[in-house]
Amino acid sequence: MRLLADVNSLAILLVQDHPGNDGVTTELAPALRGEDTLVTFGYAPLRVQWLLTNEFGIDQDRAEHAVKGLLDQPIDFTQIQKDVVQDAYQIAEYNGHDVYDCYYIAAARSANVDKIISTDTDFRGLCDDEDFHYLQPVSDEVLAEFESYS
Repeated sequence: MRLLADVNSLAILLVQDHPGNDGVTTELAPALRGEDTLVTFGYAPLRVQWLLTNEFGIDQDRAEHAVKGLLDQPIDFTQIQKDVVQDAYQIAEYNGHDVYDCYYIAAARSANVDKIISTDTDFRGLCDDEDFHYLQPVSDEVLAEFESYS
C-alpha cells in the first residue's frame, strides 16, 4: 500500500508526547518497517522541521535531528512537476478549496497512492470521488486536544 502523509502527520509522528502521535504512528508504522510505502515530496521534510520548531516549540537541533532520522526511513519521494501543480489549481478551483490541500490530491493522483493520511478533516470531502482513500488517524476527541498542544 502506498501512503501519502501530510506534513502535519509527519510532524506529529516525530513528537512522542503529541496527542495525535499514537494514531499517526499506528497508521505509518507499517511503512516505516517497509511493509507499506510512505510517499512524500521534495520540500515536505523541510516543512515538517518548520512545524516542529515554530508550531510545536521543539528546539531547532532536536527538530533537525528528528527530520534527519525520518529521512533515514524507507520513503518514496515523488517529483513535483509543473503538471501536478497545475492539477492542484484545477482541483482547488473545482472544489472551492485552498490549493495547498489540493496539492496533496494532485500529488496522490500522480504518485498512485492508495491512501492520504492527514489530521486535517478537510480531506474528507476532497477525497470522496478519488481512487484513493482518506484516513484521519485520530479520534475527534484527540483532535480537539490539538489546539492546546505546543
